Amino acid sequence: MPRLPEMRYDKRREDLLTDFAVIAQICLGCTIDGAASTSKWKWNFHEEAFIVNIASGEQHMTLISPAEYVNQREAYNYTDSDVQFTIVQTGNLPGFEHSAPQIDLDKIKAGISPLSDQDLRDALLKFRIREKKEKAGNLPVVGTFTGIFPSAVPLSHPAGINIRKFEVICQSVFKDCSDAETAGNWTDAHLNNLKNVSRAIVHWKMASQGGRAPDKVKNVAAKWTSDTHKQLLDAYRTRNLGNFRIGGVAIPTATAFLRFLYPDEYGVMDTHVVNEHTQPNGITTLDLRKEDGYILNLTSNVKKYDTEYILFLRTEATAVNSGHTAFRDVDATGNNIVCSFRPCDIEMALFGSRKK
Repeated sequence: MPRLPEMRYDKRREDLLTDFAVIAQICLGCTIDGAASTSKWKWNFHEEAFIVNIASGEQHMTLISPAEYVNQREAYNYTDSDVQFTIVQTGNLPGFEHSAPQIDLDKIKAGISPLSDQDLRDALLKFRIREKKEKAGNLPVVGTFTGIFPSAVPLSHPAGINIRKFEVICQSVFKDCSDAETAGNWTDAHLNNLKNVSRAIVHWKMASQGGRAPDKVKNVAAKWTSDTHKQLLDAYRTRNLGNFRIGGVAIPTATAFLRFLYPDEYGVMDTHVVNEHTQPNGITTLDLRKEDGYILNLTSNVKKYDTEYILFLRTEATAVNSGHTAFRDVDATGNNIVCSFRPCDIEMALFGSRKK
């Protein structure tokens, strides 16, 4: 059995790292801080932030230590308690119900129904299938929601949802709308769902902007055209950041669309994270407004989101996860979970570590 080496870390990390050490030795057969190990991973939780892959010899210096990523991600408290939106169920059901035999209940009661027994059985079967599909629908989550919270939803907001449930809603609505448009089953319900979830994303992104969120949502609504839904669905299918810049939406908010639709691959490009972390460390070379560091809505910045910023978030997530680092969170159904870092989680942790 590999031995546990003498621990050398400050008191602030003691409990967390002791737990990691015990889990490592019992479950994974590896040790902390360079002791003999049968694992291909060497963990180092001191002030240096190296994560070393023993198998390949590759090294990556994380921007902050894995322990700090855990601390900041678990402390993430960005909340939009004022956003309200409604999602309704859709069916996209085939047209079989329209071809079902018409049943005259009065004639049936009078015993003069022209329908055969087989017609009646077929009509009943079709009705039950339609009823079952209509109840199930295409969307896993529907209703009217008030408030998006980072993890657990407070009891004071019974109609609130957490951020992972919002991810589910965004992904299911966009997929449903994309499928409906492709199949020629586009309805007003699809359009309204797409409008509502898009405005909710805008509201969430602007929630920290001193009361500007409602005005931003109104601006997006005013600039919505007959082609906006097509632009959004094309952006969804192609993961094209530039096309998410519909009327009233600039780059930072456009990145929020990608973050909620593909959280395993993307994250928000936030002004605070850029100005306090990625630009000073030479990770990004974005064009910023000189007076306040605002990310300019330029094509060059759209490209650098993919080539610089997202590359960083993905690399950072891979490095942190390579040390089996995990944080506690709440899933879309309200259950406590322990999970690894996605690119969006890296950004959330860095956002939490910003200067207050």
